[in-house]
Amino acid sequence: MIETKVYDVALYLSGCVVKRKGTAHLEAGTQKLSIAGLTRSCDATTVRLSLPTGLAGSNVQVENLTPDQKKEALKELETGISLLKKKIAAREKQLEMWNVNADFSAKETMNIAEVADYIEKLPTRLEKIYGEIEELNQKKKELNRQLKKLKDEANCCHLS
Repeated sequence: MIETKVYDVALYLSGCVVKRKGTAHLEAGTQKLSIAGLTRSCDATTVRLSLPTGLAGSNVQVENLTPDQKKEALKELETGISLLKKKIAAREKQLEMWNVNADFSAKETMNIAEVADYIEKLPTRLEKIYGEIEELNQKKKELNRQLKKLKDEANCCHLS
């Protein structure tokens, strides 16, 4: 979902021209983007995409989502959020296990070299897991933001 801001509007008897500006961070390859704020009455054939100098785009297709497509997009976002929550819970369980296993008082079969190795590697492993949790939380936050925006737009369109 790309958020855009209107920066110019020209009104005519037969319609209007609305210019919006937004930023998308894209990776190489095929991309599918949703532009926030377009109304249902927007004619998809009149939407134009301008790219910065030095950046090329080809085979750009624009379509307005039907109510069923919006429901599907909502479902995909909710599924993505659910999956991220499960991944976060798994990483948090890993943290718990690493910390619990750091108590060597009940372990009779470990030698001093194994204990020293564990203690030496523990901070690095914990930092990695904390980093993964932070990254997953950021992705979840972004999906929640997109979900809210899509729900707000859906509610807005149903009221008008």
